[in-house]
Amino acid sequence: MSATSKKNSGPGYLKAAAKSGGNAAVLGASIVGCGIAAQMTGQPELLALIPCIEGVFLAIKSHLPGFRKTIDDRKKAELRQAHDERVRKELALLSPNQRAIYLELKSLTEKTLACYARLPSGGLLLASSETQLTGMLDVFLKLLNALNGYRRYLSATDRAQIEKELAVLRTEISGMTPEQELDPVNRIKARRVSLLEERLSKFDKAITGRELISHQLASIEDFLRLFHDQALTLRDPDMATMQIESLTQQLETTDETMRSLEGFSAVTEEFAALDPMESLPSIQVR
Repeated sequence: MSATSKKNSGPGYLKAAAKSGGNAAVLGASIVGCGIAAQMTGQPELLALIPCIEGVFLAIKSHLPGFRKTIDDRKKAELRQAHDERVRKELALLSPNQRAIYLELKSLTEKTLACYARLPSGGLLLASSETQLTGMLDVFLKLLNALNGYRRYLSATDRAQIEKELAVLRTEISGMTPEQELDPVNRIKARRVSLLEERLSKFDKAITGRELISHQLASIEDFLRLFHDQALTLRDPDMATMQIESLTQQLETTDETMRSLEGFSAVTEEFAALDPMESLPSIQVR
């Protein structure tokens, strides 16, 4: 299918038209009409017109602006419902303090958008900023849950005990002869040294990840508060456009942080199995 035909078919317009009641009515009428015509004229080939009639109907209806708007609105409603459900689930995993911070920032973004709506060309400004502000809040929420995961992992890992066991094992296997290295017990000890060293490495990565997330959370919070403060005094649409550009830059910076966290995927997989609803202390974002 060409790029043009893909664009014209849109997000399921043709499929939606085929499922519509109008298509069923046209199909039924064409079957009856063609059937009667074929019988009266003795030309059964007229039945071949049935799919042609349906095709013409689907092509016309799928391109009607009103029909497309209905489908677009329905798709947006479905996406919004799925988004809201995901947010509710992620909020339920947060501590009360974290949940309050998120809801406060959400309220600030709503007030910011209200300020934009009052400006000339406010509709255009809203269209270019609402999605980005929502995306920023979504990232903030994901980072909060990621931060909790790192903290659970670190609190469940006794680094001092690992270092103690590692030191003992290193002492026991140091200076072994080649014959002693082949001993089954010593081979297990050497393997344990490797495993404990890997655990320490994951611990260090988790510490780095936790600090990175903490600073990114603080940066997002500071930015959203500043964005709101600036919106309160906005009178010029050009200044609003500059604000939106700064929002785009902030999102790009946040994306870079998210990509850097991919290096800690091995750590996150390890603590992902931990119960997210276990008792946690009240967690400060900063």
